[in-house]
Amino acid sequence: MSPLVNSNTFKKNNEPKKKINPIIPLVFVVVLALLMILLQYFMIDFQNAMYEQQEQLQSQYDEQQSQLQQQSNSEANK
Repeated sequence: MSPLVNSNTFKKNNEPKKKINPIIPLVFVVVLALLMILLQYFMIDFQNAMYEQQEQLQSQYDEQQSQLQQQSNSEANK
């Protein structure tokens, strides 16, 4: 025969669980959304800075190439 089960051993499982305040998950989601928005603005700003730097470097490169071309044309004409 199996031993009798004492219901006191299951008393801990029957205790009412603490309810989470419904505002806490909402606050968590809102804070997470704000962090994602801030990250997006940072990435957009970073991307714009990289684009401006690329344009500046491209203009410097084009300027140097045109100067070299002018020098080679002037030397060829001599």
